[in-house]
Amino acid sequence: MTQVDNVSTFTNTITNGTLNGSQTRYYRANWTPYEMVQNKTGVIYMAQDNVPLPASAKTGDFGKMATYIGSDGSKLTGSWNVTAASGGNALLTFYGHMVDSGGSFVYEEDDSFTVTEPPRESRRLFGLSQAAIGA
Repeated sequence: MTQVDNVSTFTNTITNGTLNGSQTRYYRANWTPYEMVQNKTGVIYMAQDNVPLPASAKTGDFGKMATYIGSDGSKLTGSWNVTAASGGNALLTFYGHMVDSGGSFVYEEDDSFTVTEPPRESRRLFGLSQAAIGA
């Protein structure tokens, strides 16, 4: 059994679909993704190619994140980018794209967060400050 360092649970609600449930995500050191369990369906997603978030980012930066392969053969790929937001802030967006075992589109998801002057701990975790994000 692999030791994990952090566990988080997310509640999912899809407006134009049928998924209502939760995910339990398991992480190794430094929040490196290890495994994700879709609690409603029981599908287990294993992280295949972890690409860590950079220590810092600025407006216009983007990148790839982990790819997860589901126990049902589905595939979830993730990416991120930083764009300008109002008031000199930045918008950090995480994207997810899911295909089934045959490669057919299942869903896309994007989650955006406005980055203002972050608390000290967040700055250390993501390396984001007004100077670093180009504000």
